[in-house]
Amino acid sequence: MKIFRPGFGKKGWIITDVILTALVILLAVAGYMVKDTVFVKYVTLDGTHTYKVRTRAKTAGVVYKDLGEQQPGKTVTAQDIVKPSRNTTVKNGDTVEVRKIVKTSAVIGGKRRSFTKYPGTVKENLKLNRIKYSQQDIITPTLSEKVRSKTKIEVKRVKFIVTKEESSLEPETDTLFDKRLDSGTIRTTEGEKGKALYKIKTAYINGEKSYSDREKIRTTKKAVNKKVFFGTKATGETGEFKVRKTFTGNCTAYYSGTNPLGACGTPCHYGTCAVDPTFVPYGTRLYITGYGYAVANDCGGAVKKNVVDLYMNSTAACFQWGRRFVKVYVID
Repeated sequence: MKIFRPGFGKKGWIITDVILTALVILLAVAGYMVKDTVFVKYVTLDGTHTYKVRTRAKTAGVVYKDLGEQQPGKTVTAQDIVKPSRNTTVKNGDTVEVRKIVKTSAVIGGKRRSFTKYPGTVKENLKLNRIKYSQQDIITPTLSEKVRSKTKIEVKRVKFIVTKEESSLEPETDTLFDKRLDSGTIRTTEGEKGKALYKIKTAYINGEKSYSDREKIRTTKKAVNKKVFFGTKATGETGEFKVRKTFTGNCTAYYSGTNPLGACGTPCHYGTCAVDPTFVPYGTRLYITGYGYAVANDCGGAVKKNVVDLYMNSTAACFQWGRRFVKVYVID
């Protein structure tokens, strides 16, 4: 196409066109030679480092490629997570991000399977691997914990099965003083088992039974308590009481007349006894098989450890008792 330019000769116009074309080419080459700086945030399981990439790239994908050329070993594969996407336009001064993927394994539901780890939380990693879980599943580490190269992820599948069953209800035992019964004798009435409805919640972890919780819902048949009567005819005690503990007593007998004073300053009579206060403290209430109720208020030189010296009504009664190894109840 010929363009008419008044005031110039043909030769002058040709020179002008050549100069203009050369300038355009020179500017294009100069523009191509200038490189932009794009920052790449390179995130691995063990840390983060930011690199400067000098590039003529117009898209993020080329920047990722240039990174590998300028920083040996810092490659970006198709599986890595990048932000922005590879086709996104970038310009000088932009920052892009690469999160490196690592192929490994994890234990899911008791089975080892392939697993892809990347820098993020356990929750994010499970989502990336399309692993679903429930609130009752056991996940280690916790969902909010950051995943590192040494992190071992495990998901234990937990399932609860709830059933109901009726089972026997054991009777309790009531202990009572009975002044109609001879002192030192013990009489027992058998109780009767009741029934109760229970809820059984059983946990299965990875398909195997782990534990069960048993909770009573209601009593369907009330149990009849067993009763144990301790005779107190000689001393007259009545009412219900609790047995704290028992021991085998080396029980002897003594008599010092009518109402002598014991080590505690209180009178000694049938229903009191001498003890080793380091073994049985003063004031302790006892029930001695074959003798009955007694309060510890005295001591003696030969009374050591499990020896209990029982006060009798006469010397003859002491000879009759002699020494006996019998069961002693400590009463609250």
